[in-house]
Amino acid sequence: MNQYYAKVAKGLETIAAQELESLGAKNVSPEFTGVSFTGDKTLLYRVNLLK
Repeated sequence: MNQYYAKVAKGLETIAAQELESLGAKNVSPEFTGVSFTGDKTLLYRVNLLK
């Protein structure tokens, strides 16, 4: 598992965390203007395709 950080607009941290969990992210932690999470490379590709 790799550690990742997704930057999001202020106020959207909780929503982004829920979306990441629905995609299969583990250890999801909303933080100030972002969300840290763990996952494999497949998850990373899946998350980036949603941009």
